Amino acid sequence: MRLAHFVLISAIAFLLLAACATTGGPEGVTPVADPPVLPERAADIRGTITRIMAANGDEPLRILVEADAAKDVVTISPATVLYRDEAGTMRPVSSAELGEGMTVSAWYDGAVKESYPRQATAVAVVIDGGR
Repeated sequence: MRLAHFVLISAIAFLLLAACATTGGPEGVTPVADPPVLPERAADIRGTITRIMAANGDEPLRILVEADAAKDVVTISPATVLYRDEAGTMRPVSSAELGEGMTVSAWYDGAVKESYPRQATAVAVVIDGGR
């Protein structure tokens, strides 16, 4: 009987601890894989950030990326991984480091709304270390 109680209490304690685990970090910080993991395909867009639309309530952070004739509104979700490419070394960064005028590459996850500008959620964004 004591063993059954011990096993039951241990199982409940484990479940409670597992439920308390977080997948995010402090505000503005996105957890990333180590080593960096990027999709094994070309970026969906590589261009310059021309506008940053700050997160507001339930609205996530969005950036407008322009490249030649293409314009994409890229949503930065809590699952988006963010890196800065520093001479070939990928350094994890927070969304607070994104700025207008920066060159970025973005990979999308899921559907792309074919409006103008296109709209998509990024699975990964890499800031070009040169700016």
